[in-house]
Amino acid sequence: MREKTLRTRAGELHRRGALQALTGLTVGALLTPLMSGAAETVPAEPFKLKHLYTGDDGLSHFEDLVLKPGDHGTDALFTRPARHATIRAHSPGKAFSWHNSGGSRLIFYIAGEAEMELSDGSKLTFKPGMILLAEDRTGKGHTGRILGPTPSFNVDIELGEA
Repeated sequence: MREKTLRTRAGELHRRGALQALTGLTVGALLTPLMSGAAETVPAEPFKLKHLYTGDDGLSHFEDLVLKPGDHGTDALFTRPARHATIRAHSPGKAFSWHNSGGSRLIFYIAGEAEMELSDGSKLTFKPGMILLAEDRTGKGHTGRILGPTPSFNVDIELGEA
């Protein structure tokens, strides 16, 4: 029953083209795993956002972007216009061939685990609560696969230029 409700709600949002309304659905989806005992997967302060980018060597690399509040307690840590948002579900065992991010994307991992391998040879497993800023627009890119017996869910937000 709940699955049907979520699909119906997502369909309504798509028909209305309401990115702002989708944000409310996204926040709920982000908080659900955190409130169900997965809070230990969210990094302690300062928060590190994984950044995927193409280096001068033409290979994809990871770096940590450290986000922390300023002296006033609450600050906008990251601000970019959003173009499009998608909630994705990937089946267990799904594999992705080499590709690039196709622009700037902010990806929130909600459930399940996904492993990403970069053209520089590094690997990283994304778990619920992790966030990726994907910007490897050129070069060989990255590949990936869904780990474990459960599906992987993420919210993929295509970003506009800063």
